[in-house]
This record gives sequence, C-alpha cells and structure tokens, in this order.
Amino acid sequence: MRHEIAVLLCMAASASGAPVAFRKIYPPTNDVAVDHHVAIPMRDGAILYADVYRPVKIDKYPVLVSRTPYSTQRSPNAYEEPLFFASRGYVFVFQDVRGRHESEGKWEPFRNDIEDGYDSVEWAARQSWSNGKVGMQGHSYGGHVQWRAAMAKPPHLVTIFPMVASTSLYHNWVTLNGAWRLAFNFGWASGDSSAFNPNSTNNTPAATNAPISCQKMYGTTRPGGNNPHTARPMVRSCVAASSAVV
Repeated sequence: MRHEIAVLLCMAASASGAPVAFRKIYPPTNDVAVDHHVAIPMRDGAILYADVYRPVKIDKYPVLVSRTPYSTQRSPNAYEEPLFFASRGYVFVFQDVRGRHESEGKWEPFRNDIEDGYDSVEWAARQSWSNGKVGMQGHSYGGHVQWRAAMAKPPHLVTIFPMVASTSLYHNWVTLNGAWRLAFNFGWASGDSSAFNPNSTNNTPAATNAPISCQKMYGTTRPGGNNPHTARPMVRSCVAASSAVV
C-alpha cells in the first residue's frame, strides 16, 4: 500500500508540474580491488567464472551478483557498474553464465539459470568478504536470470533489481502467449550470432580500441578461459566507440 501511495504521489507531482527531487548520487567511498577469473562451482560440477570487484579494505560487505551471457569483458561499458558499486561499499560479482565466454558447460539459454543462480548467490554469501546479504542486478537477460534465481528462494538473497527484463519467456519473450516471436528471436540471434551455435569453429578473437560507428564490435574473452567455445566473438552493432577503460 505504501508503495502504491508513493507512486500515486509521484504521478500527481509530475502532472501538476511540480519538480521531483531525486537523491544525488552517493560519492565513492573506497578504492577497489579486482579478482579476475574466480571459480564458482555449480552443483553438477561445472565451474562458472566471475570477476569480483571489491573494496580494498578487508571487511564484510553486502554483495551484488550480476550474471551475463554477453561477457564480463564486453567493451566499452562492462566495467562501469561493477566499479560504481564496488567503490561505494559493495562487492560486485560479475559472472559469465554457463557455457558463455570463460564459464564451463553447454550454452542453452535459460535452461540452467534457476539452479546456477541459486548456487551463485549462496556461494557469494559464504565468502570471507560477504556479510551474508546478497542482491542481484542486471538488465535484459541479466535481469531475467534474477527472476529465475528468485524462484528457487536462495536463503541469502535479500533483493533483486531486474531492468528491462521479461518475467515470463512464454508470455512475452521467446513466445507471445505461445506464439513464436520471430521478429525478436531473429533479431536477438543475428545480434549475437554465435550465441545459438555451440559448435562454432570460429575461435579467432578480435579486439580493437579504434573508434567505430554503427559497425560491428567484437567482445572477446581473456586467455585462460577453459570452455572450448569461449573465444567466439560477440557481434554488436551501432556502438559509438570502443576504448580501453582500465
């Protein structure tokens, strides 16, 4: 009820032309350390890999888990959210989902995200830098995996923040109440053509720091990933520029 009242008050203020005051962005409070290629074991033995962004000071912090099929090294914006939160007192666990990039296993969209989400959250809660409170954050596929993890009710999951993410693959994503969404699925598959081809033999990573405009940009994995399919390039279009962030 309180939430509904707050929403109605905001709508009323907007309708009346009254300015809406938003809280200013909380400034950074600490330096950040990054642990690359951290192994997170799943219940079936598969190892998923993550980059862990954390405050330098040894302590226990709240944790945010973000799971993506689009690579934790996707340039130019892969580092923005992890660094934002980690520099403000959170640990940010940024993980490649099963079968994608550095993580082991077979890439089957959505199939393992309930169990893998649960296991990832509970792993994060057990770490020495965790205070036992774990949230999830992400958008699109990274938002939908939060709904799926929450279905399993991980004991240490206290909140999720899915953005632009469907709550039902059947009703409004892969199908529309059962009708195959050709336009969306064709666009998604062509936008990341390697995502639906686990037998791809294109293992030539491509990388560039040159500015590009409305062309293809390839995000690649770092050396050390032990999934035989991780070096496949991810195609993205209409990217304003590609630049080194760190």
